[in-house]
Amino acid sequence: KWSFYCYNDENSRIVFKDRTAQISKNSDEEEANFYSCYIKIFGKENDKYKGNIWNIVKSAKKQKHGTMLLFSKKAGEEKERLCSAGYPVTINKNMGCKYIEAVTGIDGAVLLDDTGKIYMIGVILDGEMPLKGIRMDRGARYNSAVRYSFAHMDEKHLLVVVSEDGDCDFINYELMFGNEL
Repeated sequence: KWSFYCYNDENSRIVFKDRTAQISKNSDEEEANFYSCYIKIFGKENDKYKGNIWNIVKSAKKQKHGTMLLFSKKAGEEKERLCSAGYPVTINKNMGCKYIEAVTGIDGAVLLDDTGKIYMIGVILDGEMPLKGIRMDRGARYNSAVRYSFAHMDEKHLLVVVSEDGDCDFINYELMFGNEL
């Protein structure tokens, strides 16, 4: 897989992968897509947090080796359930973007609530094999997110998978396949 940018326009990138070419989304489209997913899942009452959440995503996108964020309405419960699968953290103040860049550098997912509060880092997510959505042309991080989302369809959550090239996938199994279930 390789890509190049149009001269003087980093938002217009063409990605060549598996003998196909696709023009990547510009950052405004990606942000709008994120907001749409976030509000569909967490509701309009969370509209006041979406800017902060997007800043967290933008900081995570700076990871050179990719990362994964799990925003969950039940982050406190997930922290207890997954306590042996990651590192619980206690935040004493509002974390700035430089801290997000640091914690997303740790292998595993970052567990946050729907307002952006961090509960765990380095989390290994569990899940079940879904009927559809697993893609062998994608990496372990992407497929792990799909499995987790499938197993937790009844919970409000959004996974953000950042690949090594900085592209993002926003994963919620019900949004992806809900009308086909």
